[in-house]
Amino acid sequence: MPLLQYESGEVFELDEYIEDASYFAGLYSTTVSIRFSCFGKLFSILNLTNVDPAFASRIVEFISKHGYTYVPAEVLDTEYTGANPHLKGTTWWVRYFDYL
Repeated sequence: MPLLQYESGEVFELDEYIEDASYFAGLYSTTVSIRFSCFGKLFSILNLTNVDPAFASRIVEFISKHGYTYVPAEVLDTEYTGANPHLKGTTWWVRYFDYL
């Protein structure tokens, strides 16, 4: 995490006490939140509305270098159409990055 803090200029806190969720950890700063999915080495960033695009790009580039694939939050805000019947009526965000 110190390298991410150096690269982004933000101080992050780790939320690793996640239960009953489709993600296993979150990093939080005063500006953004990053969630890491339990599936497929995926990550997404929340709260990008008022963030400088260059700042967001630095975070995406840094985490991607470590083998994770970035999924924009707005892409995940669509109806879940997968095979899990328990997730019908939810979104892809719930499937990969939320509490179940």
